[in-house]
Amino acid sequence: MLLPFKAYMVVAPFCLFFLKLATDGHRTKYGLADAAAIVLLGYLLCSVVFVLVAVILFFTHRREYVAENILLAGVALLIALLFSSLCAVS
Repeated sequence: MLLPFKAYMVVAPFCLFFLKLATDGHRTKYGLADAAAIVLLGYLLCSVVFVLVAVILFFTHRREYVAENILLAGVALLIALLFSSLCAVS
């Protein structure tokens, strides 16, 4: 159930890095800040999903997975904060 969100956390920075390499020095309609904003929204969505799943697991007494999901939500928020600085670049 959470595999797409976990995969997004790993793949999205690489895609953004390759987009930067591919468009470096070229005029494009949309810049790196626009792409970083989309990645930022994806990370915020991932963190919300991980917290909701942790709450559901807590109430269904599957507490061994709660810490993992809270940790993943924290990592997603930390990465989102790092990408927020890229969104401000114009």
